Amino acid sequence: PASYIASLTARLEATPDDASLYVERGQWHYRRNEWGEALNDFNRVLAIDPGNAEARQYTGMVQEILDFRYKDIYNP
Repeated sequence: PASYIASLTARLEATPDDASLYVERGQWHYRRNEWGEALNDFNRVLAIDPGNAEARQYTGMVQEILDFRYKDIYNP
């Protein structure tokens, strides 16, 4: 997986406005629980193509994961 992400990064350097490559790399980061990198890629997609439903959905899922609080830990 790391080598595939590196190849996607190299392809993105050649074509920095290819939203589909950012979505693909973001999905790989998401699968590896790399939330910050995934969110950065999906936000980049939305900057290129604001109507991209897939990137918007992934962004929402990552935000939900990052916003989660286990409230019972604060109430003994």
